[in-house]
Amino acid sequence: LVQFKRIFAAVLLLTVSTISWANGTRINGIYYVLNSSTKTASVTYTGTTSSYNPSSTAYTGSITIPSTVTYNSTTYSVTSIGDWAFYYCSGLTSVTIPNSVTSIGDYAFYNTRLKSVTIGAGVLSIASYAFSLGTNEDSKPIKVIWLTNTPPSGYKSVGGTVNYVANNLYTSLSNVTVYPFLSSIFDVEGIKYVPVSPSERTCDAIDCTYNADAKQIDIAETVSYKGVAMKVQTVKQYTCYGNTTIEKLNLSFNGSVGNNAFQGCTGLQNATINNKGNIGTQAFYGCTGLQNATIRNNGSIGESAFENSTSGSNPATFEILNTGDISSRAFYGCTGLETVTLGSEIPSIGNYAFYYCSKLQGIDIPDAVQTIGTYIFYGCTSMETATVGNGVTAIPESAFSGCSNLTSVQIGQKAEAINTYAFSGCSSLADIKIGQSTKTFGKYSFQNCYSLPRIEIPKSVTNINDYTFSGCKALATVIMEEREDNTVLSLGSNASSPIFASCPLDSVYIGRNISYNTSSNYGYSPFYRNTSLRSVTITDKETEISPNEFYGCTNLTNVSIGNGVTTIGSWAFSGCSSLDYFAFGSSVTQIGQEAFSDCTSITKIIAKATTPPTCGSQALDDINKWNCVLKVPEGSMEAYQKAGQWKEFFFIEECPEYILGDANGNGEVEIGDVTSVLTLMATPEATGYNNKAADANGNGEIEIGDVTTILTIMAGGN
Repeated sequence: LVQFKRIFAAVLLLTVSTISWANGTRINGIYYVLNSSTKTASVTYTGTTSSYNPSSTAYTGSITIPSTVTYNSTTYSVTSIGDWAFYYCSGLTSVTIPNSVTSIGDYAFYNTRLKSVTIGAGVLSIASYAFSLGTNEDSKPIKVIWLTNTPPSGYKSVGGTVNYVANNLYTSLSNVTVYPFLSSIFDVEGIKYVPVSPSERTCDAIDCTYNADAKQIDIAETVSYKGVAMKVQTVKQYTCYGNTTIEKLNLSFNGSVGNNAFQGCTGLQNATINNKGNIGTQAFYGCTGLQNATIRNNGSIGESAFENSTSGSNPATFEILNTGDISSRAFYGCTGLETVTLGSEIPSIGNYAFYYCSKLQGIDIPDAVQTIGTYIFYGCTSMETATVGNGVTAIPESAFSGCSNLTSVQIGQKAEAINTYAFSGCSSLADIKIGQSTKTFGKYSFQNCYSLPRIEIPKSVTNINDYTFSGCKALATVIMEEREDNTVLSLGSNASSPIFASCPLDSVYIGRNISYNTSSNYGYSPFYRNTSLRSVTITDKETEISPNEFYGCTNLTNVSIGNGVTTIGSWAFSGCSSLDYFAFGSSVTQIGQEAFSDCTSITKIIAKATTPPTCGSQALDDINKWNCVLKVPEGSMEAYQKAGQWKEFFFIEECPEYILGDANGNGEVEIGDVTSVLTLMATPEATGYNNKAADANGNGEIEIGDVTTILTIMAGGN
């Protein structure tokens, strides 16, 4: 009987051991295979299915494996991570393996997508496929902390994105940082630090705790290690990568924030960053819950550092007060970002920096900024105002393209170019002030700015390209500021790429010499067949009215040409059937063939040339000479009465020069002149041009002091 009892007990013990081996024993949330004879435990998967298809999905979050476990009053040493233990645990974020573990089995971390794994000092072997999923790099852990001095067999297959090691023996790993004192890693309030120099009392932050204990992260200038203050040098790359529990972050130390350090911290809402160094590439990429950020680092903000770090459902405010550059895509796609304050010491802002920040309401770029990148504010559809400081040297390609709510823009005094598509699609833009250094308007630079009623082109501009104002459906007034020298303003074509396509031009002021390709292939002129243009004023700087320049402008009623023009080209005003008033300066000597053909409505011509210009074939034939009054300089009537085509005018009157210089050729300003006079008088001290068509004192110029006099005359009704 005694012998039978011993046999039965042995069988029962074997049965218990076998059941434990097959199903795993759960102790504090982790399943183990317990070996009662050796008092050892192996971490296993959670289910009861075969090892080829285990159900391990219950393992999630952050797991720290203990070095010993106790079950039924027996203590077991945890010596291995068994085959398939964490197989397909895609919700597993981090694992810390104790020094007691000596081996890691096949497929143990197969496709787990671990953020962090700490491999204890006792691990001797790692199975070939422990961290593998064929060629799928997603199965590789982001950070691997190797506490083993001697690399365990199979370490090459682990292939972490970054690897922290204690010596140079890990020759087959990439992206390796050697910390001789790695085994002294310590934890302070959710951040893991490793000592760097005992004599200098320095350390780096390399990892974090991936659980709810780390809702707030504070990394100060120093942390305490065994009662001694240690200076924090660097927050290393991927330190808190994918930690979804962090809600608040305070960084205030003397070093840099590494690449991807806080990438994917989707729970992060508030961040204060006062580090002295740089913020690395994608450091806060994808922190979609971020609502408030203050950045005061002394270095640069890296490429994509805060890309996609806010979402449309969470309005966000950022203070960006760093002293270094803001790199490309730094705040790309921050769809919740509403308010941005830029510091006064930022030297440059890169390409796509605020691309599609669709809730950004306005931007003020300080004078310290010298360059801004292409597409910098592309698609910022809520932006209403923009000020570009005096340091910026160019408005780059598509800088504000698609900012459909942008109404007002001010460009500083150093911007030399407004490049291709710079303001294309800014359909609400109604007011823009351009600095006096701008030389070039690029193709499509103001395309489809539907609400822009007026453009003042600074005298510094030398080139306006094709399609510049194409689709500006409200553009009525164009003012080309007067320039003292004879520098030419080159205009784009009017053929397949007209600069004023679909623009309802009403008045054009040309204060300088302009040029363009006059061939038919290029559409003759930027104003050719513009059927809305009503008034044209050309100052003394222009030297020629080109052939066909205003051909077919059927609504044109009023033209005044300055004293610099010598030639009016053939068909220059042909087809201007509404033209009523025409004045030309003292230097005109030649009027080309059919220059005024079909101009049947002209009632007044003001000629300041004392010698009648020579007229080409049928130049003046269609003017009703029985109705049109021709006013000429004193002493010139006889010459005009004898000159070909001029002699046919029935009404020829001599007038003093000051009378020839006013808006009507009669020495009086009429009520009907109010709109045109005030339009041309608008802030002449700022725009740099003077109206030479009408004035109050007969000298061909309007000055600020003339305003009262002009209004007094107008009030009298004449």
